Amino acid sequence: MITLVIHGMPHLFSPGGVASDQVFHALLHSLQVATANSLGINTDDVSVFFPADLVRSGLGEELVCFVEGVWEKPFDVRKNMAGAIVRVFRDFAAIYLLHCKKVEVLVRHFSQDLDVFVAGNLR
Repeated sequence: MITLVIHGMPHLFSPGGVASDQVFHALLHSLQVATANSLGINTDDVSVFFPADLVRSGLGEELVCFVEGVWEKPFDVRKNMAGAIVRVFRDFAAIYLLHCKKVEVLVRHFSQDLDVFVAGNLR
């Protein structure tokens, strides 16, 4: 399971915010597709979270995306995935976040020899 955690998104684009749910879900889907296509996995294996940010001013000027759970993949695969995520945000910001100046994507490496992953189906 790959997890994207995006910080700095304005509240108007969070679920229940001012922008339509359709716009929010389109962004969510685009991020899942860009990530999944880069890694050769299903979009169902990509989770995207937008944690609430307590800061009120400056939201949307800089977005930071942490990508977690990328199993040992070559550097170029991780770099291409990060670039695909940046392009999704660039296209989105050109329409919906005109004051956005920067997007940063940080891909954290997951080593099967050093890190632990456990999953369990609940139903």
